Amino acid sequence: MMQQQPDSLSLVINQGRMMMTQICNTQKNPFASATVVNLQRQPQQKFPQKKKKKLLLLVTNHSPLPPDWSVNKHPRATLSTTSLRRESCYVKNKCGTKTSNLSSSLKKKASVILHHHPAAARTKESPSSSGSASSSPLPHQQQQETKLLSVLNDCLKQCNWRVALDVFAALKQEKGYKASVRVYTVMVRIMAKGKQAHRALQLFQEMEAQGFHPDVYVFTALLDAYGRMGMLEQALSVFKRMKATPACRPNAFAYGCMMAAYGRVNQWEKIDELFWEMRAHGLKPLGSTYNVVIGAYGKGGLWDKMEKAFDTMVAVGCTPDTSTYNTMIDAHGKGTMYSRMEKMVKRMRSSNCPADVLTYSSLMDAYRKAGWYEKMEETLELMRAAGCKPDVKAFSLLIDIYGKRGMFEKMEATLQEMHAAGCQANVVTYTGIIDAFGKARRYEEMERVWTNMKAQGVKPDLSAFIAIIGAYGRGGLYKRMEARFHDLQMRSAVPKPGTAAYNVIIDAYGKGKLIDRMESAFEAMQEAGHQPDVITYCELIDAYGKAGLLQKMDSTFMLMRVTGVPPNEHTYSALIDGYGKHGMVDKAERVLHDMLKAGIAMNLVAFTSIIDAYGTAQRFEDMAVRFKGFKLAGIEPSCETVGVLLSALCACQSVTEVSALMSCIHSCKNFKVIADLLDERSEGKDKESLWKDAVALFDRLQLEGTAARLVLYDSLVEALWCFGWRARAWRVLMAGRERGVFPQARAFSGEELLLDLHMLSVNVAQVMLLMWLCEMESTCIKEDTPYEQVTVVTGWGRRSRVEGDSPLKTAVIARLSAMGSPFKIPRENAGRLVAPVSQVCDWLARERFGTHLLLEDAAVPGPSHLLSHSRW
Repeated sequence: MMQQQPDSLSLVINQGRMMMTQICNTQKNPFASATVVNLQRQPQQKFPQKKKKKLLLLVTNHSPLPPDWSVNKHPRATLSTTSLRRESCYVKNKCGTKTSNLSSSLKKKASVILHHHPAAARTKESPSSSGSASSSPLPHQQQQETKLLSVLNDCLKQCNWRVALDVFAALKQEKGYKASVRVYTVMVRIMAKGKQAHRALQLFQEMEAQGFHPDVYVFTALLDAYGRMGMLEQALSVFKRMKATPACRPNAFAYGCMMAAYGRVNQWEKIDELFWEMRAHGLKPLGSTYNVVIGAYGKGGLWDKMEKAFDTMVAVGCTPDTSTYNTMIDAHGKGTMYSRMEKMVKRMRSSNCPADVLTYSSLMDAYRKAGWYEKMEETLELMRAAGCKPDVKAFSLLIDIYGKRGMFEKMEATLQEMHAAGCQANVVTYTGIIDAFGKARRYEEMERVWTNMKAQGVKPDLSAFIAIIGAYGRGGLYKRMEARFHDLQMRSAVPKPGTAAYNVIIDAYGKGKLIDRMESAFEAMQEAGHQPDVITYCELIDAYGKAGLLQKMDSTFMLMRVTGVPPNEHTYSALIDGYGKHGMVDKAERVLHDMLKAGIAMNLVAFTSIIDAYGTAQRFEDMAVRFKGFKLAGIEPSCETVGVLLSALCACQSVTEVSALMSCIHSCKNFKVIADLLDERSEGKDKESLWKDAVALFDRLQLEGTAARLVLYDSLVEALWCFGWRARAWRVLMAGRERGVFPQARAFSGEELLLDLHMLSVNVAQVMLLMWLCEMESTCIKEDTPYEQVTVVTGWGRRSRVEGDSPLKTAVIARLSAMGSPFKIPRENAGRLVAPVSQVCDWLARERFGTHLLLEDAAVPGPSHLLSHSRW
């Protein structure tokens, strides 16, 4: 009896490990009654432990403790005192996070196996009876194996390979137990689903060492494991071995697994070969086979082949299931083929195939990419009406689209609705909100969400840190950026900063023209053992180009080539932009030629950079010719491209040049309304109809990045002002502010009010300044204000080519001086103007800003007339 006690103990311990693993893998949060204990062996008997960690065990009616073990309540476990179901087990972990209900069916099955298995039952028998039990399999043993298979199948459904390994290891320790081929097959399948290819191979080899001959199902499970891990050569080796083994020739399911393996590495032609080979061997494709083929073609963007495979599936009498339709819907959505996607949804409904959560999530993801938040809201309601409870992904997608469109009230309301529905936001949800507030430079709200996320027990991961670090970096708040980066370095709960995190720091310093700091960050990254990637080099090249350090730009490009990092379209575009910003059109064109020669197709970034190069060199008619050439090649301009054309318009010196560039803007079907806003002949049109078209454009642009939208809005306001459309310029500026594009008056700390103008053009900055002062006069500045200082950040301005040469700063200083303001330039920062709040209050009480800004439209043919018609 005493000799068999360790075997019994191992079963009890492994049962505890199994149950605790199951609990930790769940995510709900109610409580129920249970007893959480800390197992401690009595000191007089030593028990060897490979791990020093203490084991936690849930003691239930099915798991009595051995007599030489003591039971102590675990000090870090919090138990519910409410009377709930006995079979439910809930605890709080040491971090205070609630964990959820253990699967009662899995718990019961495991308990029965571990305590009623013949090997365990032998602890109550004599040695002679124990020996006879092991000599031949008993019907009772077969029944227990059936129950074991039931537990393992539950593990397969829940993708819980750790629990399966624990149960299997516990039973293998018992004398007389020998697993069957069926058990090994299920174990290998569990490892495959859990992407544990090496463990699957170990089990396969163990099975062969036990004298079992693997069958087609074991081979297929091992093949599936390699395929899921992207280990194509190993998968192909198993597939060939199956073909060479007469008793294990591949069946339809094995062919499907091999097709899926090829699909994961984008070898679409091999899928075709296998499909026809399978048919040639007389194997009828299963529904799962068609699902694999359809999914592979959809992933590769082979839409015609995907639809042909679907039609073939239906034609041969194989009924598409929910998984088939989900694959089709998701593929069409990712390919922005929205009409086909919606037709497939109608076909799914007409065939009475039930939609599930994945169906609706795929639709919402597609509508999010298209910017159709109204359809996303409708889909969420349809989802609820169909009895599908929205999951965290569905809510997160809706929150994401609201954040990108600057609809922050709806974003936060949806988050509250999500929590009210019992759906806990995860780190992806919070990261999206943080990113949205960060891009809108709403740092107070961003910090609040960051704090709430941690208060909810959601630990920020690397992506969350990168989002908040990037937000501060884009805003030029380098101290805060550095503090968050330091937090990331000190945290042990998330991966240490890698190349991606350093890239954010390098990009922030580069865009701020802090070249020394950028180079220091680059050196620190390498000293930390992180290799620069293509993004790193692109950011360095872009920063050197914008700073006019063309020699360093060229040497960095050479270093990139020497270290074996292949340049991409962004690399070449950064080089083109660097040369273009200094009017070196010939060099920019040469880089473009090299890019095309390297097999990289023309892209929007390179297109915009080349156009900008001609504008910087003031070769406006050549600029129009090059633009029309790109248009004929089928390239449609972006926000940045149209922004470049608008900026060039303000610098034109002749009506001919203005006419040529206006013709270019007019040819952009997505931006035609901008040409109408600038054209004086549009005065005869219906103004409200024109403005509705403009608002429709602004709404469509909400899915574009904040930086891209800022370029367009800034250039449009500047061009409207230069052309004499003062009222229209003011209206566009307001529309941009309503959509979270322009920097707004916000308190960044408890000590100052700050307006950031450094990303704006000269005239836009002056209008924004007056608008901000008017708002401060009426809402922000009060006698009991908690702020001590008012700050206006000028930097060097968006149009500045050289640091220190700032037309924006000069214009803002002149404007504030003309109004008798108390703002001064501090010694420690020449890119700012500051004033005490008390002095600003007195000044605002005296000053009237209406006389400083004329908002009457007085359209002129072009900017060449501005010298004699200036209203500033």
